[in-house]
Order: sequence, then C-alpha cells, then structure tokens
Amino acid sequence: MLKIVPDPPLSTEISHSLEDLLVQISERLFCALSIIHLNTPAHFTNIGRGLSLTSTHKIEAARQLAELALSKLQVRH
Repeated sequence: MLKIVPDPPLSTEISHSLEDLLVQISERLFCALSIIHLNTPAHFTNIGRGLSLTSTHKIEAARQLAELALSKLQVRH
C-alpha cells in the first residue's frame, strides 16, 4: 500500500531527549499494532495469517523493549 501523503518533517522545536524519543517509538509501535489488528481479515490464507501474527509478535516485542528502556530511564530521574 502506497502512502499518498508523506510524513511531515520533524520540527526543530521537538525535544530530542532520550525519554521523548522512547515515548514516540512506543506510540508509533502501538499504532502499528492497531493497524495490523484492524487489517487482518479472518479469510487470510494460513501463510497470510502467519505473516500477520509474526509481524504482530515482532512489533509487540519491540514495543516492550521501548517500554522497558523508558521505565529504566524514568527510574534514574
């Protein structure tokens, strides 16, 4: 699927602290998971269903790592 509108460039006013970046990563991964769940029809073939589940698993694992890093960063403050 092609995107019609590209993502806007990052503003220079956005704080680029590690904590802010981890929050943005976590939010984007959550959105990716939501899109996969909404776009996985029940009539997928076994291969398509397997690829969807694998994608979901990998995104969820990355999100958990971002949340873990964020929690460790917050403990230090």
